[in-house]
Amino acid sequence: MKTTNEIEAQLVKKVQEEINETVQRFLSDLERLEKKYGCEGRGYYDLTNEAYTTTSMSLLNRQELEHAIKKGVYNKLGDKMVAVKTNQLLEKLDLI
Repeated sequence: MKTTNEIEAQLVKKVQEEINETVQRFLSDLERLEKKYGCEGRGYYDLTNEAYTTTSMSLLNRQELEHAIKKGVYNKLGDKMVAVKTNQLLEKLDLI
């Protein structure tokens, strides 16, 4: 039987995969919009800086945008998603 740490690592991996799939769908939809309206190749503004002036903003390429979205979603939802998946697993095992 796997240890608790191994099980938790697998649950975290599943959460990361779910977030990744969601972000990939969003980015695919975004690419379709870019192509439809002829905006391919442009960057995305990084609005994570406190001052939102044109001199303090930087442009994100697609990979940087993907990373920023994944990180933000995982930071907000990751722990809760793992907790829910843990409870679901325990219910399946009839341990609670």
